[in-house]
Amino acid sequence: MFLFYILLFTEHSHTICASLMFQNDTFYVKAGSLAFSVIMYTVTACVCIAMLMARRYLPIFGEGEIGPGELGGKKSLKTACAVLFVILWFFYVLMSALEAYGHIEGV
Repeated sequence: MFLFYILLFTEHSHTICASLMFQNDTFYVKAGSLAFSVIMYTVTACVCIAMLMARRYLPIFGEGEIGPGELGGKKSLKTACAVLFVILWFFYVLMSALEAYGHIEGV
């Protein structure tokens, strides 16, 4: 049903129909640098895990009603950590897009 909707009601229906009709032809896509994306993901994930560990074990984040700081603590520090996580996500997406479109050199 979903495929039927895509074929009838999207502006790209001719592309989808062509890809369904010519399934035996070979379609090549240039391989990108997976290493750059993996490195960026690993770095941002390590920063996030370090922040969660700091929220659990450092007393500055405080004890909340629920328990240690990763779910409790002061509202301002929770907001700051959430903002950091969102900024890291945007950074990862931006850097991956810049590398994919050739604006910066990959690994």
